[in-house]
Amino acid sequence: NVFWTAPKGNAYYNLAHQYMAAVLNTNNGASVPPSVQSAIASATTFFNTYTPASFAALGKKSSVRTDVINWAGILGSYNEGSIGPGHCDEQNPS
Repeated sequence: NVFWTAPKGNAYYNLAHQYMAAVLNTNNGASVPPSVQSAIASATTFFNTYTPASFAALGKKSSVRTDVINWAGILGSYNEGSIGPGHCDEQNPS
């Protein structure tokens, strides 16, 4: 369900999308810098602790929300190739 839920400015779902992509990239053999390893580990703990509703109940000024936005930024940079092994272009199978 999370894959099909657009983030629409929701920090929980933004992190979820970046997290899923990063985990898929690492499972596919992409190298993982320490900052990304740390963000993945922190996000894993976060998802094991919070549901979308319990996270929303914390409010917009929560330090947890600040962390979530930071982790999503790190993972987004990794997924987009700004940090880590770089962006992989799609290749035409011939």
